[in-house]
Amino acid sequence: MNNNQLQVLESVAVKGSLHGLCLELEVTQAFINNSERNIEAIYTFPLPFGAVLLDLKVKLGEKILTGAIFAKKQAESNYEEAITDGNSAIMLERADDGICTVNVGNLLAGERAEIRYRFSQLLNWQQDSLRINLPTTIAPRYGDPIKAGWQIHQVTDYSLLAEYPFSFVFDIAEPLSTALIECPSHNVTIKRDGEVARVMLASKNAWLDRDLILNIKEQGVTKDVGQFTPDGEQHVALASFSPKIPINKISNTCIKVVVDCSGSMAGDSIAQAKIGLLRILDNLRETDTFNIVIFGNTAIAYFPKCVSATQRNLNQARMAVEKIEADLGGTEMAHALEFSYALKDVDDRPTSVLLITDGEVYEHEDIIQKAKQSKHRIFTVGVGSSVAEAFVRNLASATGGAAELVSPNEGMAETIFRQFSRMFQSRATSANIHWPNSPKWQSPKSIGAVFAGDTLHQFAGFDQLPAGEACLQMELEDGSKVEQKLVLQMQADQSQELNRIAAAHRIEYMDDNQEDQATALALSYQLISKYTNYLIVEKRADAIKPTDLPELTQVQLMLAAGYGGSGRVDRSPIQFCVSSNRTSQKISRSQAFDSSFSDVDEYEIPAFLRNQSDSCTGSESNENTVIDNMVDSIKGLFTPKAKTLSAAIAAVAKSNNWYAAYLVNIRTILPNELISVIDSIAIKEDLPEKTVVASLILAILDQLGEAIARHEKRALVMALKREAPPASLIEFFVKGLILREKDCGWCTKEIWGSRNSPSVIPF
Repeated sequence: MNNNQLQVLESVAVKGSLHGLCLELEVTQAFINNSERNIEAIYTFPLPFGAVLLDLKVKLGEKILTGAIFAKKQAESNYEEAITDGNSAIMLERADDGICTVNVGNLLAGERAEIRYRFSQLLNWQQDSLRINLPTTIAPRYGDPIKAGWQIHQVTDYSLLAEYPFSFVFDIAEPLSTALIECPSHNVTIKRDGEVARVMLASKNAWLDRDLILNIKEQGVTKDVGQFTPDGEQHVALASFSPKIPINKISNTCIKVVVDCSGSMAGDSIAQAKIGLLRILDNLRETDTFNIVIFGNTAIAYFPKCVSATQRNLNQARMAVEKIEADLGGTEMAHALEFSYALKDVDDRPTSVLLITDGEVYEHEDIIQKAKQSKHRIFTVGVGSSVAEAFVRNLASATGGAAELVSPNEGMAETIFRQFSRMFQSRATSANIHWPNSPKWQSPKSIGAVFAGDTLHQFAGFDQLPAGEACLQMELEDGSKVEQKLVLQMQADQSQELNRIAAAHRIEYMDDNQEDQATALALSYQLISKYTNYLIVEKRADAIKPTDLPELTQVQLMLAAGYGGSGRVDRSPIQFCVSSNRTSQKISRSQAFDSSFSDVDEYEIPAFLRNQSDSCTGSESNENTVIDNMVDSIKGLFTPKAKTLSAAIAAVAKSNNWYAAYLVNIRTILPNELISVIDSIAIKEDLPEKTVVASLILAILDQLGEAIARHEKRALVMALKREAPPASLIEFFVKGLILREKDCGWCTKEIWGSRNSPSVIPF
């Protein structure tokens, strides 16, 4: 079995406990190496929104290993050194908000490792409900992960054949142990024993293909909670308020409903979204204005500008809503939102956007920044079995809106309408918490949008004991004021580590120009952050140290249940034709640019590819023309053409699409003789051109030494070996290459004797 298809992730098990609003979870990921050589397993996985990673332990064989937090660059350097020296190393790092990657390096043949990490999360009341949302997989996303800050080895890959068992046990303590507990995502059993309600799977296992959702509903429970705990010689406090704001409706508003109609929304998601839209139309007032925008690869508005909610306009909108389908291709969310911002209103009135989407896009920060500049409040409804929760929540929070999630088995129409109702509510224009004594710091420094029945959390640090009351003071849009108080109490359960959770909260609110301060805080409290990684190194005895670098083995994720309406990633990718003396083939964009499953609909299609005819036929010269035109078309989509061979290889290593980066950076500096050799091998030996090119780049890497960072080199090698290049072909290129500073030459003399002739003969 090719190591890329090796199933190294055995299972994932979760144990959780809920005390008040603090959820604490312990997750165990079991890995096994069933191959005959050492591997490096790479697994990118999701975490709940706002989760604070507190601890990491590894069981390697019979040993229990612990490590420490290091600054990111130091951790990466130490990890690479350990792997190169033949030792085992485990590194956990953050790839994005709510996304982590674990590298299990030098896992020996037949060896098993259990990665056990612990995290805490603060939950939020929404009216009388608490929602626990534990993601288990990452749905395919639209856009460029590298531009979004992901490293190439962190980018997810998918397999329709992958199956990973998933089990969980949740203990819910008083006062919520008697609450109504619902699980719309899985079949569960609930056993109540005195002060604890235990939630378990009804069957032995589930699968890592959908978010685990628990809804806990309880009326009459105290929702305002305040606590403090020692932090060295100081103290840390947390005040959690459920604001009691009178529900007064604003007189009129402009509402722009933006609906994701990309392929990933097909099936239940789009059907329920339509029900929610129709209910919105039924409840608009004549004093309101509205518009509806649907989007995928493009954005379409039902009206050229926002229109009054007259009966005629509402009827036209209803007829259009009935025809909505999830058939608009990829998720060009940035364009769709900017398009909606530009839609004019007939008058000057408060304007809000209701965004209905699964949120599966990269480059979140750019979208959020432009949303803030638009001056629109954005209310989001995240839909599906694997919502990008961090994005939909951060987008809403940054613009003064609110976010809700809903799975296919929940009442999506009700959730959409609940968000719609929030858009009419009078809200607090300012809110502040006054503590018993003056705090040294507060996080967040200022409180954003506040809606009735939701929850706001604020941490604060004190030199003195903060015993007494915390008071929330709010001023509403009509000028009236509301005040709430709670009593701060010493935290009874010190295992919740409130001081570390507070430190992580502070780091999240720090700007990039505060990196040094954030790094120091993360190191002091031993927290994984975007500036720090967790690292464990286990020195091997010389007798069992591997002599070769490990084979990179990426854990391929399961597709989210119901993804695209059918469980498949394929969103009918645009096709183009490559013709040669061999049989004419249709090649999907994902095959032509990268064979990895995750690349479907991940990149903008160059104009040339969009214009290719599916019925084209021709000769070898036509194939070369296609490739040359591809090079011209994708220039500008990637980094500028490198000036030296080392820089060209580095550009390929940094790109998520190695083949496209090769066309721009390497092929353009190859001698004509070598290009002819590549084309000749592909045609005469009936090999995919990407396989031949992968062999060439592996040969260049073999001779360039330390021209690129070791972790980037190993990640590139992993991508290249997916193309299954023959070892004899790599050796052929190694013997024929003449590397120079700016390019590479090709040895045209006979370089093989009859005795050592390769299995692939290019002449």
